[in-house]
Amino acid sequence: MQKSCRHQRSNLLRKDNQIARPLTGQFCSLCSFVYQRQKIIATKTPRHQDAQRSVHWYKSCLHYKNNLLMKRPFIFVVLTSLLFFSSAAVFSQKNSAIAGDMLEEVNHYRKAKGLKELEQLDELDAIAQKHSEDMASGRIKLGHTGFAKRNAMASSKVSISYFAENVAFGAVNGKQAVDFWKRSSGHRRNMLGNFKYTGIGIARNKQGRLFFTQVFGG
Repeated sequence: MQKSCRHQRSNLLRKDNQIARPLTGQFCSLCSFVYQRQKIIATKTPRHQDAQRSVHWYKSCLHYKNNLLMKRPFIFVVLTSLLFFSSAAVFSQKNSAIAGDMLEEVNHYRKAKGLKELEQLDELDAIAQKHSEDMASGRIKLGHTGFAKRNAMASSKVSISYFAENVAFGAVNGKQAVDFWKRSSGHRRNMLGNFKYTGIGIARNKQGRLFFTQVFGG
């Protein structure tokens, strides 16, 4: 019976060691299970060198595992940041494409009426973008709240005497937003006004719906 037990223990150790070696640097529930069995064997047979080596191997393995666990929050933050910036970059590219479509539609509309095309300026883009973001976030309602402030800001950044603004909500692209404005006399007057410059801002709310702002200066 004793020989059978020793033989069984020896086979168990060899089997565990075969499992343990390939797991270097890789950790799972099996790793802990192997350690528990080896630790019991080492307690029963403290002179067994293989058992002692196996326990020592796992202690080293556990130390590495603890270091890996400590690094996980950092890894998670890095991955989350990369995902966020990647998503932001994709949305920024979509915004640029939509704004480009809107400018093309407005200029095409002006050209059809015998008017000069508008020149898009970064300074006016920033003003329009801020207004769209404020509406999308719910800080202000859809409309022209703060128009006088935007007028003064635009006049301080660009040499203009006239300033106007169109806003829209619910359109899915630039062309649809311009089509909405064409149906309104006030919005049409702004698009066909005596302006030289324009700025466009687009923002998305939590539900994914777009808010559009186009400002005009001349």
